[in-house]
Amino acid sequence: MRHKLVSLDANGLENRIGISNPLPGDPEEARQEHQRRIELVRYAVKHELTDRQREAVSLYYYGGMTLKQAGAQMGITEAVAARHVYKACDRLRRVLRYSGLARGVLK
Repeated sequence: MRHKLVSLDANGLENRIGISNPLPGDPEEARQEHQRRIELVRYAVKHELTDRQREAVSLYYYGGMTLKQAGAQMGITEAVAARHVYKACDRLRRVLRYSGLARGVLK
């Protein structure tokens, strides 16, 4: 099974955890809010995930690797890499929900 490549910024991860809604209103405020969201996602990745989850998310979302490639890099199977990414996104959604950013929609 092929997996899509995502951008090297947090947009792919933002979409997966449900916080990348377009923001209405002033474009400058929207840009600042978007930047704040990216910073919050990066902070949460660094401080709220296990080392293995962080590595899988970093390789897949920030490194642009497929799950198969990320798994090979980590010395695990594609299925285990997918499980790390899934659990990481679930954890991030729960953490970010408390910040008021996440919609709570599982994608």
